[in-house]
Amino acid sequence: MTEPELLPAQSDAAPNNPVHAKPRSRALLWTILAVNLLAVGVVAFAGYWFWASHYQALVQKVETQQVANVTVEALKDSQAMLSAEQQTLLQSQQTADNAVANVQSTLQQQAQSIAQLQAQIAALDNASTAQWLVAEAEYLTRMAGRKLWLEGDHRTAILLLQQADKRIAETANPALFPVRNSIAADIQRLEQINPVSTTSIALSLSGLISTVDNLPLNTLQLPESTLPDAEGVSEDISEWRQNLAKVWHAFKEGWIKVTPRHAPVEPIMSSAQMFLAKERVKLSLMQAQSAALKHQVTLYQQSLQQAVAALVEHFDMEAHQVTQFLSALANLQSNNVEKALPEALNSQQALESALKRMANSRQGSQAL
Repeated sequence: MTEPELLPAQSDAAPNNPVHAKPRSRALLWTILAVNLLAVGVVAFAGYWFWASHYQALVQKVETQQVANVTVEALKDSQAMLSAEQQTLLQSQQTADNAVANVQSTLQQQAQSIAQLQAQIAALDNASTAQWLVAEAEYLTRMAGRKLWLEGDHRTAILLLQQADKRIAETANPALFPVRNSIAADIQRLEQINPVSTTSIALSLSGLISTVDNLPLNTLQLPESTLPDAEGVSEDISEWRQNLAKVWHAFKEGWIKVTPRHAPVEPIMSSAQMFLAKERVKLSLMQAQSAALKHQVTLYQQSLQQAVAALVEHFDMEAHQVTQFLSALANLQSNNVEKALPEALNSQQALESALKRMANSRQGSQAL
């Protein structure tokens, strides 16, 4: 169709259009435009609301993860410090073992010297048996001191002092009675030392540490039910109608009743929280172990109390493993790890003085 053919058609159709066609089309356009703007506004508001909710949840999740990471890093630092302290203890133990080995070597040399002294005494005419017994008692006393201060074995030290007392008793010399008094006083002081073995306590704590991972955690905590208080029945006889209505209402409501919980159920512990709860107990037990080996009574009790608090807070108190674990901790708390050793044995100095007097007396007799 050509352009000249269209012009007559348009001119013919113009008279048939109504007069108000153009304003009506404009109103329709404004209506469509308003609807589109309203739809765009609704979509924009919904998108903004969804973005704000999602962003806030994401921020909370990131903050929670950051707090957990900081806590884990702090725990790792504590574990590193404890490992360094354990390494120091192992080095100290190695040093003590070396010192004991040196002492044993020295003791062997002294034993050889004593054997030589025995041969010399046996070769001498009119050798003093009493002097030899006193010398043996003095040697046993020195052995008791080494056992006490190098190994912390006060029981063996007591046995050695008792053997030294028997040697002095064999001399039947009244002049050595003060020496026996000194030995008896040293034995009495050693018997008053705390007999608890800190090594056994440390081994018990090691066994408990290895079982912490098997303890069940209290991963679900239900909120307490919020039931409304029941209305009490009046004792006034004149209010029997009201009382009867209250009893009927209570019977009707209590026969079958569903009580909604207004508080939300707390979520199950995350794996990070479970790990932190168990590591908290382990760290407290390791601190108690270190304090027991160092005879630090206050730190030992505080560490065990922290372990008990962590168990009560995070673990299932109705589980048999947890109750047995708490019972073991209670037994360990009843032990006293304090051990005060005497600074010196008075009997050793008394025996050395007795040996000098006997040697001087023998030299005077030989000079005569």
